[in-house]
Amino acid sequence: MSGLWLVLSTSSPVVSRAWIRGDQVMWAASGEAGHTPSSWIAAGLAEDEANGFRRDELTGIVADLGPGGFSAVKAGVTMAKTLAYALGIPVAGVSAFDLIDPLGPVVIPRVKQEVYFRAVGEAPILIPAADLPAGVKGYGASLADPLFPLAERVLALRDNLVWGPAAGLVPDYQAAPSISQAKKPFIMGETFRPS
Repeated sequence: MSGLWLVLSTSSPVVSRAWIRGDQVMWAASGEAGHTPSSWIAAGLAEDEANGFRRDELTGIVADLGPGGFSAVKAGVTMAKTLAYALGIPVAGVSAFDLIDPLGPVVIPRVKQEVYFRAVGEAPILIPAADLPAGVKGYGASLADPLFPLAERVLALRDNLVWGPAAGLVPDYQAAPSISQAKKPFIMGETFRPS
């Protein structure tokens, strides 16, 4: 698809956005957003617009679908869907693995000493961080030189993007969020005991 695209990546501790036209990155920015990736993106979009990048000129929006932090991925996908819906333009999703390196083995941390590992051409698997093969790219405590997903790397994927309506964009959660799992199982009624 031609025209001007906005690309959002919020799946890692480093969030990013990029404006793409054809085969060129018109503008890109990245930074650490802490626990507020949507605020970082929103403030950045206002800054971008002040610098001449207008949302009403967009022809598509690309979102990083993860995997990554549950809330962070959800925030980025929701922002992409909301903007696309409001502007009446299509969306496409990309894997965080591909925004690190579409052609090589990639690792993304999950929890503690576990990582998602994706070998070239294979589905991601969960492995112990200690079992990482040499030469893998990505981020997390097990890697000395972190490489985070960045929005501008979508250029390497541009010919393979699948565009569609905003409602069809869904995060790639590799596992259920840990917040939805009870720390201690309770039977109905046992969680509330009046004094």
